[in-house]
Amino acid sequence: MTSASEPSQEPNYHLHQIRPFFEEFFKIFPTAGKFWKLYAECEIKAQNHVQAQQIFKNCLLLCPQLDLWKTYLQYIRFGINTPLSLEDQIKAFDFAIQHIGYDMNAADIWSNYLDLLGLTNVCVVFYFCSLFFYYCFYCS
Repeated sequence: MTSASEPSQEPNYHLHQIRPFFEEFFKIFPTAGKFWKLYAECEIKAQNHVQAQQIFKNCLLLCPQLDLWKTYLQYIRFGINTPLSLEDQIKAFDFAIQHIGYDMNAADIWSNYLDLLGLTNVCVVFYFCSLFFYYCFYCS
C-alpha cells in the first residue's frame, strides 16, 4: 500500500498492459489520430518521455489531425522535463505549420506560434495572417 505522498506506479502498470493493444491497433489503423493522441497523452501523464517522443515520431506525418498536432506542440512547449530552447520550440512550430498550417482550423496553432515569437504588434500579426491565407489558397 502506498501513502498519499508516494507516487503510484499504477499508471505505468496499466500502460504496460495496454501498449500491445495500441501497437496492434495501429497496424490496422495507422492514421487514427484520435487514438495516437490518447496513447501519447497516457505516456506523457506517466512521465514516459522517451515513449511519448517515439509516439509523436511515429504518427505525426501519418496523421494531419489538428488535435494530435496541438498535443505535440503543447508537449514541446510545456511537457518535457528538460525545457527545449526557444529555437527548438520554433523549429517544432515551423514543422507543424509546414504540415498542417494550411488547415482553416489551425488558427490556434498560428496564434500560439505568434505568442511564442512574442509578436503582438498588430502589423506583424496582420502579416502572419496574410501568410496563413497564402498557405490556404495557393499552397494546397
